Amino acid sequence: MNWEPPKGCEYLPVTVSVKVDKSGKLLDCKIYKTSREPRADKAAMKAVELTAPFRPLPDEYKGESVDIQITFGY
Repeated sequence: MNWEPPKGCEYLPVTVSVKVDKSGKLLDCKIYKTSREPRADKAAMKAVELTAPFRPLPDEYKGESVDIQITFGY
């Protein structure tokens, strides 16, 4: 919903590595696999940052945080 790729970059996939704590707070966000187009990479990072905070992790989850990879692209 918050991802707005620049014109001409819609089909360039970019993967972002995200670390979220148990409460849903964004701890870290970085490019895992670049699109090789800085504008597309920046748009993906911005989408994650605008979406945070995330829903809390389930009570059953015993870890302190979770690492997630999100791929943006059509």
